[in-house]
Amino acid sequence: MKKIILVAGATGNLGKRVINALLDRGAEVRVVVRSSSDIEKLNELERLGVKIFKINMSNVEEMSDACSGVSCVVSALQGLHEVIVDTQRVLLDAAIAAGIPRFIPSDYSIDFTKLPPGENRNLDLRRDFHKRLDETSISATTIFNGAFTDLLTDQMPLILFKLKRVLYWGMQTNAWTSRRLTTRPHSRRARLFIRPPLAFYESLAIKSALGSSQRLWVR
Repeated sequence: MKKIILVAGATGNLGKRVINALLDRGAEVRVVVRSSSDIEKLNELERLGVKIFKINMSNVEEMSDACSGVSCVVSALQGLHEVIVDTQRVLLDAAIAAGIPRFIPSDYSIDFTKLPPGENRNLDLRRDFHKRLDETSISATTIFNGAFTDLLTDQMPLILFKLKRVLYWGMQTNAWTSRRLTTRPHSRRARLFIRPPLAFYESLAIKSALGSSQRLWVR
């Protein structure tokens, strides 16, 4: 019998990769999306065999109906407080109401538990959501994979090629971890959502590359 996995954030880059990995492993995938979501992206998901629920993402009851019979909820939602804290809380409450045994929040980051509050806005948002998550009885797994290397020259640029400059915060020798967004279909990253060993983890650190701004150079 196939496991049913519900994914939130399915139309984003990460969400799409999560869905492909789950389908490769034989899972049945459902997604919850807003009615205003990109129709081309939704058509692509339908072609893959994904079941789509267009709902009000702030309505717990609608979200809970979509969660019926699901084995695990995977959140790949991206955004600021309105999404990471508010929308994820609705998703979490819906999962609990539907009796889903496991919830994977949209962390996919460095280990924010090792940093003091106030160091990083995005990590603080995830910490705020975890305050609510820790109050519940649902089993949850946080994935710490470091930063996505692909973003270092794109959405969160540290490497400025035109200026031949590498940015840093704190000290230029501060170490950071990163991992490519693109991975092989049967890598550990693709497996970890549905294999039984996941049930024993509250957090799962994915092996990542270790670097620092000092170690980077631009020709």
